[in-house]
Amino acid sequence: MKYAAIFFLIFITHNIYGQQFEFSDMRHIDVRGTATMEVVPNIIKINVTLEERYVGKQKLDIAILDTKFKAITQDLNINPVNITLDEFSSDYSTYKKRKTDVFATKNYIVKLDDIVVATALLKQLNEADMESYLLSKSHTDIINYRKQVKASAVKATKEKANYLLEAIDAKLGKLLRLKELINEDAEYKRYRNAMRSSNSYKPSASTMSQILGGFDPIIVSYSMDATFEIID
Repeated sequence: MKYAAIFFLIFITHNIYGQQFEFSDMRHIDVRGTATMEVVPNIIKINVTLEERYVGKQKLDIAILDTKFKAITQDLNINPVNITLDEFSSDYSTYKKRKTDVFATKNYIVKLDDIVVATALLKQLNEADMESYLLSKSHTDIINYRKQVKASAVKATKEKANYLLEAIDAKLGKLLRLKELINEDAEYKRYRNAMRSSNSYKPSASTMSQILGGFDPIIVSYSMDATFEIID
């Protein structure tokens, strides 16, 4: 999917009581503007772990797991160039009380640019009982989107201050202070941590994620605090 679906939600909280700034002797209004954008990622990295283990009395060999994994990626038309072997190791482990054996583990990183394919891959890996999780997601234009969100948050502060002052027959003066609050991609970070802890694919119930087949969009959110002069 080569596009970004963008939704702006402007939330503003405000207070018009006096606060102590270096311009505390001036009549002023303090407002906060928050802008949020939902972006469909087109840079998606998925971690896949293949681990040898016993199923009953039969050992599930790493070669069998590898074959199943490659069959899934081929079925989804994923280019082998986008599949990287991140780690391959073998260790002695204990199973069934005191029995020991050598178990191999392979870690792959799959890089995708299509949200539909990424969703299908996570689902099929989960159904095949292969450990996988979303490693990261981004967009090729994420820097520009962040700039847009910040600009929208600033505009929101001015818009709010304007109509609040109109209600008391006052006018908006010059900008006295502008402060950016750190709130970048907070929802995405919570989602990523949840995916890592569960090691499984879990569709989201949000409206946007339903459009994307259960895959959460990138949430870019910024808040700005602004102080404007009040003039008669």
